[in-house]
Amino acid sequence: MKQRTTMGVVMAICVFSMGFPLTAQQLGDANNDSKIDIVDGLLAAQVYVGLTPKIFFPDAADVNGDTRVTIVDALLIAQFYVGLIDVFPGALTATPQPLNHYSLEAEDAYFNDGWIETQYPGFSGSAYVNTANALGTYVEWALEASESGQADLSIIYANGGGDNRPMEMSLNGRALSGSLDFPATSAWENWTLLNTSLTLTSGVNTLRLTSLSGSGAPNLDKVEIAFKGMISIPQPTAPPVLPELTVYIAGDSTVQDYPDSSIHQAGWGQMLPSLFGSKAVISNRAIGGRTARRFIDEGRLDDIFSVFKPGDYLLVQFGTNDSHKTATYTINGQTIPYYLDPQTDFKFYLQKYIDGVRSRNGNIILVTPPPRNSAYCTGGNGMAAHAQAMKELGATQKVPVVDLNQMTVNYLIKICPAPVPENFFLLRADGTVDGTHFQENGARIMAGFITNALQSQNLPLALYLK
Repeated sequence: MKQRTTMGVVMAICVFSMGFPLTAQQLGDANNDSKIDIVDGLLAAQVYVGLTPKIFFPDAADVNGDTRVTIVDALLIAQFYVGLIDVFPGALTATPQPLNHYSLEAEDAYFNDGWIETQYPGFSGSAYVNTANALGTYVEWALEASESGQADLSIIYANGGGDNRPMEMSLNGRALSGSLDFPATSAWENWTLLNTSLTLTSGVNTLRLTSLSGSGAPNLDKVEIAFKGMISIPQPTAPPVLPELTVYIAGDSTVQDYPDSSIHQAGWGQMLPSLFGSKAVISNRAIGGRTARRFIDEGRLDDIFSVFKPGDYLLVQFGTNDSHKTATYTINGQTIPYYLDPQTDFKFYLQKYIDGVRSRNGNIILVTPPPRNSAYCTGGNGMAAHAQAMKELGATQKVPVVDLNQMTVNYLIKICPAPVPENFFLLRADGTVDGTHFQENGARIMAGFITNALQSQNLPLALYLK
């Protein structure tokens, strides 16, 4: 996902042709289904009485060429359908206006609770957008129109999930009437289009598609627009001057760096440097086998604080080992349990991270622990209690929380069944799948979830992303 700032949304809009859109090629075909029938006449009649059909193309419905859609157009379409006339008056006098065609790629849009994918072929551009199976996920574009007017849209999507995935279309924060149905396309690599229309206003427009069901959105490739005016990218102002800072990470084996791993093991922390610009230095101090307490007991948090400067960040993720009820570790001759009760001890030790950062005028972000591979398809989540404790502590202490746990659970449900060969969790040298740790692809996807959350929550650290 591209970085969203107050200066506007960065997106790619390409003029790819000039000519007449499909909607102007067959006068009378008001719903653009390649035939003229009584449905087209009924649609024109609905518009005349003030209703707003979900799919309607007014240029095609204006069959008498008077630049309006009235009951006369509805009657003319009905006469054409029953054979009383064989040509529309508008076809004799109207000169179709050539329209400009534009393409809005989904991978260049702003989106929440989603990710960029290239897994299923047939998409245009460099990728497409996949979202979590959740109500309210959305994809949003910004575009600047040279004038107000009708725009015809073709939304290219794929839905291999088997059920309809309806979405609400809104423009400039106002929901357009009705919902858009995105029926199943039988397979995720089967891309199809949904035609609709809206009226752009002169200036900057924000177009958003929002899922209306728990199944989330279909995979979205792009939106093609036919419009009489010009569409351009909103021009950003000069970016702010950002001070240099360091982002420290405290965590466990699901976060730590694995340089030169022969089996391509990786933690999400080692993927962050490639996502940040030069003004932010990533210092990943995560180490395997640590709990929120053990990291402190061994002096690792003090090591961070010894070099921590005002304005620096600390990202904290624990919970994986803290949930282990039988394991222990020994320090200074004392045997200490790994397990930290999520509602008491776990919050107690996390509070030490919060207090230490605040006393140094820094910034802290809590990151909930990712689930194990039991989350595939079923949503099994052994980390749920510790993730919930982090969210509760964040709410009471007014500390930002990145819910990596839930985002990863949603993703593992979405891609069900588990890929073969496994490409998210770690594939051991003997070919078995590790249920807790990750390979490079999985770590990279989770790092993307984290940066997406920084942007969707409008956290200042997002300004440091590439």
